[in-house]
Amino acid sequence: MVAIVIIMLVIMTFAPQVKSGILAPVLSPNVSLRQSNSSSQKILLIEPKTKENGISFNLTSKETGTLLIGYLGVSLPKAIGNPSICPSSRGDTCFEYGDFARLKISEESDDCSRLEWTSHFANRLEDCFNLLPGHHWYGGGETLLQEWPIEKEPRVETPTVAGDYLDRQGGPYGGLVENYWLISTGVSLQVLEPTPLYISWRSRDGHKDKVCFVALDEAPYLRSENLTLSYRVCIGQNIKDAHQRTLDKQRLPKPTDLPDEKMMVEPFWSTWAQYKTNVSQEIVLDYARRVATEGFNRSSHIEIDDHWETCYGEAVFDPTKFPNPKSMIDELKEVMGFRLTLWIHPFINIECPSFATALREGYFVKGKKGQSVITRWWQGANAGLIDFTNPNATDWWKKRLNTLQALGVDSFKFDAGETNWIQDGSVVGGDPLLHPNSYTTAYVNAVATYGGMVEVRSGRNNQALPIFFRMLDKDSIWGYNNGLRSLIPTLLLFSTVGYPFVLPDMIGGNAYKGQKPSKELFVRWLQANAFMPSLQFSIVPWQYDEDVVKICKDVVELREKYNSTLLNAAKQAIATGAPINRPLWWIAPTDKETFTIDSGRRLER
Repeated sequence: MVAIVIIMLVIMTFAPQVKSGILAPVLSPNVSLRQSNSSSQKILLIEPKTKENGISFNLTSKETGTLLIGYLGVSLPKAIGNPSICPSSRGDTCFEYGDFARLKISEESDDCSRLEWTSHFANRLEDCFNLLPGHHWYGGGETLLQEWPIEKEPRVETPTVAGDYLDRQGGPYGGLVENYWLISTGVSLQVLEPTPLYISWRSRDGHKDKVCFVALDEAPYLRSENLTLSYRVCIGQNIKDAHQRTLDKQRLPKPTDLPDEKMMVEPFWSTWAQYKTNVSQEIVLDYARRVATEGFNRSSHIEIDDHWETCYGEAVFDPTKFPNPKSMIDELKEVMGFRLTLWIHPFINIECPSFATALREGYFVKGKKGQSVITRWWQGANAGLIDFTNPNATDWWKKRLNTLQALGVDSFKFDAGETNWIQDGSVVGGDPLLHPNSYTTAYVNAVATYGGMVEVRSGRNNQALPIFFRMLDKDSIWGYNNGLRSLIPTLLLFSTVGYPFVLPDMIGGNAYKGQKPSKELFVRWLQANAFMPSLQFSIVPWQYDEDVVKICKDVVELREKYNSTLLNAAKQAIATGAPINRPLWWIAPTDKETFTIDSGRRLER
């Protein structure tokens, strides 16, 4: 058993006392200790600082020394003075600064303590922790510059909301963001809802070697009567044990089932990187035929991406580009043996006929006065955004997709869902304290009903869903800056925050701005992707040469040999929450060399 022992500094002037069996510091004034019978004790020292009026935080281990060190109450104004012990703390450690703010530290279990600031007056509450040499951090959110571990690069103070870092107003995060972090010392830190969390890394004068967690009463969050900064600090014997405890105790949800097995074990083919918006019935059929004739007939499905609709958001095949979609679908499925998915998004452009219906019925995200709000996105300067926290809006929107399924469409690729498309001043349903991330949660929950072939690129508290979570569009370049080198770090990040069914986007990247991947980049990307949970082609290998086609076939064949291994790992993810693709510290959690390896991972048998 591992236990946190809380040491609370009582603000009185007594001689220090040391209790038997406890690793206790000699402090003045007196200390009060909560004792544990653990053979491997971790001690949390909480000590008010009379000069700065904040509180020092020091979590240590008998065996390994400092685990986590920081300073609580960084932003408290000096005028409020020093803290006092709360009159009634009911066994918890509690400090208060008059009626301005209160910090309560509770022992949640033998391995966790919960720290919670509350204030009726503050618009900012801030705790900072030192980024110590040899201490490495993992988790949080998907970013454009994706490294492993994540503490290397400075990051300005930013809200932890699902965003689109490829959009000029999308923020620094991608679509998948969770307030959960692991530290190589065997500590986990999870910021709890409804904290309006901002976070920074090495970003300010005096904070160059710190990560700071800030509750901030500002947009994109909605203002609240009381500001809260609440988080859980837990410990294990090592980093793997700390994470497994999080999973075992359901502090992060586990997937409830497998996604589509065929999509896991066989490759699929998207039109996007190869054709962009230049898709038609003829192009799709020619693409699928070539996939089959080149020897890839054992593939899960064909995915028709952007610009198959009459109008963005209309959810009806363009009759000029797709004169007979039923015939096309029948040929794909019955003649070639391919299933079919379609690209879908939550927007309706203002020029579409369905826009008027959705506007009239109140199905779009609204402003504070109840008026529908116009937003922008990458395929429309003026559009409505369906409000998936509105059950009537969701039902209406899904009925149009059900019509597509009646034609034979098997499932869908669901794009967007991030919070940056919600305009400032907008509100959605549900608990206002969870705004705006509640929109992402509701969107993903709604679309997950279309089964195990569903792919989404956003997520927030959606770990339980048996669907694929896709990395945001990768560029066809080599580096960590959204290129090939970011592929494994992104995979490991998704897995760490509870999403094992990772879709690594398209082999070779998206070929944006005409930047097609070189032959070597394409092949290396394929090899890196080989044992990830899904294999997605778009750029065709036969555009290079026969050698590349053969390499692709060899990798697909190799993957087939390990199908049972992949599926067994997926079943373990359901049972225990363990990642399918595991960081190397999972194998050797006390080997410091494994903490910084970002080019390898283990597929568990």
